[in-house]
Amino acid sequence: TYGYDAADNLTKRLDNTQQVFDVANEVAAAATNPPISLVGTASAGDATSGSLTLALPAGTAPGDQMLLAATLANGKSVTTPAGYTVIGTYNSGTSNTAAKVVLYRRTVAAGDSSVTVSFTGKIAKTVALAVYRGVHTTNPIDVVSSGATAAGTSVTAASLAATAVRDRLVMVTGASGTAGTWSMPADMTARVQRTG
Repeated sequence: TYGYDAADNLTKRLDNTQQVFDVANEVAAAATNPPISLVGTASAGDATSGSLTLALPAGTAPGDQMLLAATLANGKSVTTPAGYTVIGTYNSGTSNTAAKVVLYRRTVAAGDSSVTVSFTGKIAKTVALAVYRGVHTTNPIDVVSSGATAAGTSVTAASLAATAVRDRLVMVTGASGTAGTWSMPADMTARVQRTG
């Protein structure tokens, strides 16, 4: 959406580019928004504790956007960390042994240095965190698509169309049971992988 100041000057364009006006209501500066960039990642996984703690990657700053994915068996549960928003819960099937991925987000605040994710008991689980800079502050998640398979070697998610300029596609995957690997789609780069 467009943004306007009190004098009805256009201050934000549809591509989220900001404009600043002086006291005479003339354009004083047009700030370009930097592209979205990865600050860093962190991950942990085990089957021997009831929680996992991740230190935020070096260079993380207030205003950065964190994506946090917890993978666990479908019949188990995870507690949403304080200050995080659930983006969605994605299951690979309906049985208790099927995989479940819970995806969260949070805008980094001053003083944030780590995140602890708590689970119901000592279960096999993994947590992966990616921190991005330059993400839209009021609408950090544009669109979401998901896919699942209870038993198979590939997963297909429905196509989606970005609604904002400079969106970035992020893929989160998870599995339960036999350890395996993921092959990323063409033109995507793996940022973090973890086995629990």
